[in-house]
Amino acid sequence: MTERTMEQSSQTPGRLTTMGKRLGAITSAAEDLWAGNMRLVKRGVQRGLWKVEDWADEAALYIRRHPYRVLGLALGSGFAVGVLLGARFSRK
Repeated sequence: MTERTMEQSSQTPGRLTTMGKRLGAITSAAEDLWAGNMRLVKRGVQRGLWKVEDWADEAALYIRRHPYRVLGLALGSGFAVGVLLGARFSRK
């Protein structure tokens, strides 16, 4: 077995060099793809944050303009949830 390994070792450096070059090309392509996708992901996250910020500002403005409507909506929602949960978990 040792003799067989020694006989094949003369061809091994060329194969390893070829494999190393291929692996290097694949690695660099993967890094480029990863960097491009990360740029897109970061841009998408930033846009999402801006939209959430806009929605929060619009909600705050709506609450300032219509405080009693929002108060009625909150009380009505709380009452409805309380009735539904009370009916669901009531002990008979």
